[in-house]
Amino acid sequence: MEQTYYSDEEISSLEDSFIMGKLELPQGPKSHAYYHYKEVFAAFKAGRAIKWNWCNFLFGSFHLLYRKQFLWGFLSLAATFAFVKFPPYLLIQSLVLGLFGDFLLYQKFCGLCDDGIKNNSDFETVRKTMRRKGGTNVLLSVLITIFAVILLVLVALLVWGVGSLAGVISGLFTKV
Repeated sequence: MEQTYYSDEEISSLEDSFIMGKLELPQGPKSHAYYHYKEVFAAFKAGRAIKWNWCNFLFGSFHLLYRKQFLWGFLSLAATFAFVKFPPYLLIQSLVLGLFGDFLLYQKFCGLCDDGIKNNSDFETVRKTMRRKGGTNVLLSVLITIFAVILLVLVALLVWGVGSLAGVISGLFTKV
């Protein structure tokens, strides 16, 4: 069976489909995020494995889930809950995700390209896959964030007790 390889122009088109997802902007202005990820992908192709991303640093697991990196997002979220009593972990996790979160996204893109080549898929099929598996998922991120906040409150109740949480809440609403 003959291997299918993509030209540089096709790879660039696949990157566009992956970065933008189902959002099509053929001639209109592109967002700041589009140019950020095009720059990031170019840096990774040039051999750099580290590129800082403030959204990954500040929002961690939730940004991974927003960018449809479900495996890493859920693993990161599970680790956050597992190490809730070890606050330095959150800073370490934020730093690691800030440095390598975009690289994880790039690896997902490369994996989808490799799958297309391995399956000998035509270019349009791979492009549709990029559109479907790339881009962002706002609704899922919001739902998971709400679920995570509720879960964090429940964990806080178990760790620090109901009395201390009630004291904090009542302190917010009393006048000094």
